[in-house]
Amino acid sequence: MIIRNVVVVVPKYIDNNKTIIEEKNACIAVESLQELSNFFDKYSDDAILPSKSNIDTFIKEIIYGNNSSYEEMMDKYTYFLE
Repeated sequence: MIIRNVVVVVPKYIDNNKTIIEEKNACIAVESLQELSNFFDKYSDDAILPSKSNIDTFIKEIIYGNNSSYEEMMDKYTYFLE
């Protein structure tokens, strides 16, 4: 989802586990249903969304394993298998 520019919302009120996406500040973490409702009301305000830089860093470091793209990651993987 995050790769397709979909904002990830982590409902912290469900459990206390900290996720990698939260640590990288690439999501919206909400503490209650009211906070979630407030987020949806203000969704069109870019100021409340995670920064593009944080999201791009998360994708590169965590999803693509420090590769700049899916293609680069797969090239390294297939090279490793040969």
